[in-house]
Amino acid sequence: MSRTILIGVLMLSMLVGGELAAQEDSLPPLTPEQVELNLESFDYVWSTIRDKHFDTTFGGLDWPAIHEELRPQVEAAQTMAAARQPFSDLISRLGLSHFAVIPEALYDNIDRPVQAGDRGGVTGIEICVQDSTILVVSVTAGSAAEVAGVK
Repeated sequence: MSRTILIGVLMLSMLVGGELAAQEDSLPPLTPEQVELNLESFDYVWSTIRDKHFDTTFGGLDWPAIHEELRPQVEAAQTMAAARQPFSDLISRLGLSHFAVIPEALYDNIDRPVQAGDRGGVTGIEICVQDSTILVVSVTAGSAAEVAGVK
């Protein structure tokens, strides 16, 4: 697996919606085993970034100090949503887009059959590039793009 793909897989941008986080926060506190797994995961993500990130200076960040700052937050977290926040903070400090933590619960529907109303991951826009400018050619009625106000 290439370095770029590995880092991208480890640090996919935070996709926890408020509803999912609220559901998680209503669950019982994390077990000691869950806390330990979260700590191991944090150390794994942190060290993978340290060892494989394309920018060995981390944009001027003190990478070991960030580990020491955020790891105790993972250890003290009482919920999965709270445990994921330091991961998100760690990744966001790099200042890169398209990197975040994807909660396990979002994978629950990954293999489910297509249902009425599913859009199959379609954004609802058609684009073209003209003279190095990206132009929106069309917006599908009722799509996420239309709802977001893309014209």
